[in-house]
Amino acid sequence: MLALRRVVVGSRKNVGRFESTEPYAVISFVGWGGEHWRSSPRIKHPHNMLGRIIVRCDDCAGKMFPPYVPMSERQAARVAAFVLRLASKVDVLFIHCEQGLGRSPGAGRAVADAYGIPMENISEAWESDMKHNEYIESMVAKALAGLRAGQNR
Repeated sequence: MLALRRVVVGSRKNVGRFESTEPYAVISFVGWGGEHWRSSPRIKHPHNMLGRIIVRCDDCAGKMFPPYVPMSERQAARVAAFVLRLASKVDVLFIHCEQGLGRSPGAGRAVADAYGIPMENISEAWESDMKHNEYIESMVAKALAGLRAGQNR
């Protein structure tokens, strides 16, 4: 039975405020180039957290544009495998990046679409007409589709 019911995306600031009474997992996007000085934020309310992965890539698309490093196929596959492993165990997937505007909504949209569930952006900077990182969305969507197809064989 599928337990994953919603995806929540946000910013680095939201990590300290995020709490869930339901089982949840976290995907943390931390940059290499523009934010290389940043470490991954500490989860302040780890109650009910069943897993977390940290993905180091910048909010950019396609090829390398020093100092920025885009998401790789390997990283997208890692995200997809993490989601598939925990989807039946968690109710909420919390995904964050620095501002909650590019990487996290891109990955969040891919997961929400793959599972037919809602995505909520809690970033204080988000506006509904903003564009998320479509490159990350397509990378994660492709990786999820490939792994899910392999499960159904």
